Amino acid sequence: YFAGIVAPIALAPIGALVVMHALLKSDLKGVMRLLLFLGAVAVSAGLMFHYFPGFKPWIIAKNQHLSPGAIPYTFGLSFDKPFIGLFVLAWGFPLIENVKGFEKMIKATLPLTLVGVLILASLAFFSGLVKWDPKWPALIWLFLPVNLFFVCIPEEAFMRGFIQKELFHWFGGKGMLANSGSVLVTALAFASAHYFWVSSLPFLGLVFVAGIIYGAIYQYTKSIEASILCHWLFNITHLLLFTYPALKSGMVT
Repeated sequence: YFAGIVAPIALAPIGALVVMHALLKSDLKGVMRLLLFLGAVAVSAGLMFHYFPGFKPWIIAKNQHLSPGAIPYTFGLSFDKPFIGLFVLAWGFPLIENVKGFEKMIKATLPLTLVGVLILASLAFFSGLVKWDPKWPALIWLFLPVNLFFVCIPEEAFMRGFIQKELFHWFGGKGMLANSGSVLVTALAFASAHYFWVSSLPFLGLVFVAGIIYGAIYQYTKSIEASILCHWLFNITHLLLFTYPALKSGMVT
């Protein structure tokens, strides 16, 4: 607030989101739950796409060229986006509480995560979106925590922990339809959200596949930490080993 990054008016969408998630925590069903769900999605989308006043991004690096032939990359912190996942994590489901639980999650999901990262990296490479470009950029030590706390955690909590979880119950809560339907619809929403930043069809196709992988890992493990880990490791792999964020020549609309 004193740095001029957040203004009091920012409390309006945050407060609305608090109320809706608090009500969704109850056993509401039917039309009322659907309306609250749609309302929470709408407010969260407004925060994600920076539509609400009261938030000012903190730009750390602007229009940086991290790789030869890459589109420019702007790196910063948007303080509105983390709220899309904060209340989901607070009230949506139990989180891992100790080191033993975290170790168990790692053992169960790391092989799936590595396969998922390999699939995504291969698709990005062979689709012409990236080239092999190993590097150790100066911003890596900022990228690691910022990408985790301002990108991966909010996006996975909102997409998988909220939307996918709700869709799973709307699809019946069991069986192939509920499992595959919730993953696919959420992956489509995930790709559609990225259209507001990049309209390239190959890029959006890759995001859709990423959404399927993250969603399948969450659906299999029932652990939001697992999908967050996969998302974060892929983003790190992308930055360190390939063109980042993407080749200009590969951004076909």
